[in-house]
Amino acid sequence: MLILEVGIWLLPFTLLVAPMRRMVQLVHELRRIVLAVACDRRRRPPTSGEVWSRLDSSAATDMA
Repeated sequence: MLILEVGIWLLPFTLLVAPMRRMVQLVHELRRIVLAVACDRRRRPPTSGEVWSRLDSSAATDMA
């Protein structure tokens, strides 16, 4: 009976954790790509604030 109860709790937990792990990997890869695109190779890598401000300003000019 204990095995059945553990299985009842373990299966939904596994179904929750697996997609979250993939989401974390996706966010990590997207952040790496954004930094690679926004980074000038001659300078130091930009901080996250600099990257987002650059992306926000380019989005604002695209909409105008």
